Amino acid sequence: YANLCGDGSDHTAIVLDNTVNVPQMVMQTCDSLGQVEAMIGSAVGVVAPTAISLQGLTIQQQYANEDVLLLARANLVRMDDVELVGAWTSILGGANPTAALRLFSGGSVNPVTSIYLSGCRFANTTHGVATMDALNGDLSDDIVTAMTLVGCEFSHCFNGMVMTPGVSYVNITGSTFRNIDDQAVICQG
Repeated sequence: YANLCGDGSDHTAIVLDNTVNVPQMVMQTCDSLGQVEAMIGSAVGVVAPTAISLQGLTIQQQYANEDVLLLARANLVRMDDVELVGAWTSILGGANPTAALRLFSGGSVNPVTSIYLSGCRFANTTHGVATMDALNGDLSDDIVTAMTLVGCEFSHCFNGMVMTPGVSYVNITGSTFRNIDDQAVICQG
């Protein structure tokens, strides 16, 4: 469970210090044992990431080839007035395409579910929002259901959203796509 509340995306920022020698994403979910990505939920009795709320924040990446936020195997996530800003890379992101918000389930056992994003901004990455499989070129594993985006802005990205076949029930309402180099929304499959 997590609740991070700032004074507004124009007043409160979390910025990864680029003097660290190991580039990494700014934030990522973990389970109750601190396990990340594919290891989330692998132990008996562990609690997966759930009931996550982010409000009034800017989360900014300083490394050019790294994602900003990874929601791995998370459910019941709400983000209001949150800016996820990457360090701009080349048009295709080079060998490592990036996402402001990356979603990862690693299969149907632990899907990413019930994501609500309102007034969020995704900028300066290869993709604004993308599944991990879309970034890796694999079209098989990531299951994401019930994702709503209301009044969000995608800007200065190669693509706005890139989703793989396991994504369903996505609703985008009143959102804008500005300075997108290729496509606003891609549903692969």
